[in-house]
Amino acid sequence: MCITEYNEKTFIDGIRAEGRDEGIKEGIKEGRLSAIQNMIELGLTKEQILKKYTEEEYEQVEQRLLKNV
Repeated sequence: MCITEYNEKTFIDGIRAEGRDEGIKEGIKEGRLSAIQNMIELGLTKEQILKKYTEEEYEQVEQRLLKNV
């Protein structure tokens, strides 16, 4: 007899939940970065953008824009 019981459905449900949570977090992050890029393109100043977003996020968008030049 096995000491631990393996439940495939519970295992798969757990993996799916982890993936879903990770996807949601990544989607939120990408959405924030897209919003910052839009603000830059609309001409908002860095100071205006940093009232809502972090310096790190702003710098990530700057790096993306420099790569696309």
